[in-house]
Amino acid sequence: MADVFADLWPLDDTPRILMRVLLHYNMAAGIKTSKADRGKIMIEFCDTVLRENACRAVESEVPLSFRQAKERWTELVERLGPAAAAAVPANAKTSPSGLAGTTVRNTSQHQNQGHKGGVALRNRNCRYSTGGQTYSVCFKFNRGGCRRPSKGVGCDDSRGGLFAHVCNFFDSATSKFCLNQHPTDGNH
Repeated sequence: MADVFADLWPLDDTPRILMRVLLHYNMAAGIKTSKADRGKIMIEFCDTVLRENACRAVESEVPLSFRQAKERWTELVERLGPAAAAAVPANAKTSPSGLAGTTVRNTSQHQNQGHKGGVALRNRNCRYSTGGQTYSVCFKFNRGGCRRPSKGVGCDDSRGGLFAHVCNFFDSATSKFCLNQHPTDGNH
């Protein structure tokens, strides 16, 4: 596929980026499911990236970078829940923030410093706990608008994933997520 794709669109590195992400996550070997289910996860990941790149091409935008494609993988793994937690790199650590259920997972060695001395990254696994429930934070909400159906403290992705609509801004000085009920965009 990569060779055919490269001949048709030589300036688009999408096949190489897909392969790099799949190799980075060891072809989903860390996900404790059957080989068939891991195959379906990899297919869904590739479809997601290809679909988004097609939309970006229509709007004359550049394709997703390696970092952005890794973020899509992380979103997919988060949506799958605890069974897929092993697919996150081994450098995962619990946040010293003291917030119940809040986890920081660095999926790259270099952190991009954000606004006002913090980080606003999609590849950080930010969790929000309330009423005995723990939710992943909705990245679409923090990017400027989530169009998924509202449910509970945030939204439902119609695939069994519930997400909280809270801010995922990580302040590197305090090692805490904001977790206030406003989007990151325009507030940090």
